[in-house]
Amino acid sequence: MRLLGAAVATAVLVLAPSAGAGTPAPGVTAELVERFATPTFVATAPGRGRYLYVTQKEGTVRVLRNGELLDRPLLDISERVADQGEQGLLSAAFAPDFAESRRFFVYYTASRGCSPAGGCPIRVDEFRTRRRDPARALRGSRQRVIAIPHPEASNHNGGTVAFGPDGKLWLAPGDGGGGGDQFEHARDPNSLLGKLLRIVPRPRRPGYRVPASNPFVDAPGRDEIWSYGLRNPYRFSFDEELSAIAIGDVGQGTREEVNIVPISAARGAGFGWPELEGDFDFPESPPYDPPAPPLSPIATYANPPGGPASVTGGVVAHDPDLPQLDGRYLFADFFAGQIISFDIDLSANTAGDVQALGVGPISGLVAFASGLDGQLYVLSLNGELYRLEPEQG
Repeated sequence: MRLLGAAVATAVLVLAPSAGAGTPAPGVTAELVERFATPTFVATAPGRGRYLYVTQKEGTVRVLRNGELLDRPLLDISERVADQGEQGLLSAAFAPDFAESRRFFVYYTASRGCSPAGGCPIRVDEFRTRRRDPARALRGSRQRVIAIPHPEASNHNGGTVAFGPDGKLWLAPGDGGGGGDQFEHARDPNSLLGKLLRIVPRPRRPGYRVPASNPFVDAPGRDEIWSYGLRNPYRFSFDEELSAIAIGDVGQGTREEVNIVPISAARGAGFGWPELEGDFDFPESPPYDPPAPPLSPIATYANPPGGPASVTGGVVAHDPDLPQLDGRYLFADFFAGQIISFDIDLSANTAGDVQALGVGPISGLVAFASGLDGQLYVLSLNGELYRLEPEQG
């Protein structure tokens, strides 16, 4: 992801192998909910349907209660966060039993331990809210879950932490930065960078355990790894109905890609970077003999001529107020700001009936979210949080 400021791209997104973005989906509009200071992610908390939580890049988590922005943040760890360029407080996740445990987790680049090259450690920390107030973190509740060295460059930090349908905690750090996987992390089984990771945080104490079902347990490679071969998987999400994970992986300079695969199919698998950039051979890749063919993206699109591109992975829609989008995957490009949806055929690994939503463009589109009742939200790094709603006739 490139978080250096938003711009409108010079071309409409076109998916391959589809012919184009199709006709706009009818009856969808984006309604402004609230404005924030450089927001990066929006999350919901199980059992707390009145609340939305928005992370801000500099290190705070703001709270909306019944659509109203509260004056005091849930959390302020700005003194712990490095937020230059692509760095910052990048996401939050709330435990499946949050209503009882009050546990939530934040993903950020830490200000302590940064290297002269500008790289800073990637951290996930646990906090708890006050017993009777889900809008305030409990002072002194912080526990370190995982810290991943990221010394060589400041970019490609990934950005998402999320609970999967299995109740485990998942995260996806980028490949360590630079260009062309120059530090050779994405395929290195002994590095956590450029990977999809699956862990179980230890409640109310530091650290985590590794599920015994992870693919590299009792095999060469780090036990935390579920998948490898990712470049900068800034946004990913799960869909319980499909038992699938959807990953938007930011490309080098030619292709952007979306991967939607069954969670089981991603177990121990590679996503192709750096031998492939999307569906193109990457010519600068060092020789590599993969243990199995890499998973193919369900959709790719080209960088516009002379302009930047950076895919923002999204969500599968299940909003009862927008039945025309039900079961379709929504995503966008950070620079173009055009929201695209398509039908998912997992068995054929194809994106069908590609459509533009016809809202926006929303430049700096940095995250999608699905509320507890299926409501669809989109967030711009420029500050705006929108809800997708039926267009009134």
